[in-house]
Amino acid sequence: MTFDRGSKRSFNLFPKPGDFLLRMVFNEKGVAVLRSGWNSACGERTTGGSEKYPKGTMVDRSKVAASTSALTTLLWIQMTA
Repeated sequence: MTFDRGSKRSFNLFPKPGDFLLRMVFNEKGVAVLRSGWNSACGERTTGGSEKYPKGTMVDRSKVAASTSALTTLLWIQMTA
């Protein structure tokens, strides 16, 4: 399942039994926001070791690996950055 906002893909959501995988690609501005103090709200090492793509840096989280507030924060940053 994908969620697009205009021509910009916001995230991909992959269902798993009892869980899901949320993948987002953050542009430079979004990565800067994550590194400027939002990392603690989103879980440790949000961008460390993440895959780099031409459009930005991939961040993925599962329901098990992140709290609801962390996932909400990541989505908010994705939508505003």
